[in-house]
Amino acid sequence: MRKFCYIIMAGVLLLFAAGCAPRVPVIDLTEYGKIGFIDVSSSAEGEIAKVASQKLIEKILEIDRDKITVIELGNEEEILRTLGRERMDSETIQMIGKKYNIGVIVSSHLNISEVRPHLDISAITESFGVKADVDASLIVKLLETEGGGTLWSDSVEDTESVASVSIGSGGLFHFNANTPEKAYGELVKSLVRKISRDFMSG
Repeated sequence: MRKFCYIIMAGVLLLFAAGCAPRVPVIDLTEYGKIGFIDVSSSAEGEIAKVASQKLIEKILEIDRDKITVIELGNEEEILRTLGRERMDSETIQMIGKKYNIGVIVSSHLNISEVRPHLDISAITESFGVKADVDASLIVKLLETEGGGTLWSDSVEDTESVASVSIGSGGLFHFNANTPEKAYGELVKSLVRKISRDFMSG
């Protein structure tokens, strides 16, 4: 009986030790050093994609600022125009790698799938915007420039209450807050935190 108890205690200690051990990242971005970053594209109008780009860059640099440099390449349209290309295919990815001497590119898309405005008058905020519950998803791909293929891809979803969502013509929603960090920051930070789990240790 005593031997059995020792075995159980040993098993519990092993599980505890495993839980305390630092998590090894699935993708070690420090191996690449210089990382190309394409601006986050979005289905939404306004500043929310810009906020997402900034937060994602900050999260990447948080991994190890001494070993990682982020090269901001601009939006996809600008990149294609600069290279004289029509689409982001494997050859284009390889061209970007050679031009900027980078081994991997981060490509992302922020999708706003549903916006449910708070209809009470007190919810009206700056620029005639309203507060709303927003369903959003963030898709991120790591494009490997040597072969031009996808090295890694993942997507995450979240719902948050955000401020300063304005309703334009045709019922389109615009994210144009005077203080976008305050208005959309929590939603964006939550998505970035979830999508970056494969990059972060600990």
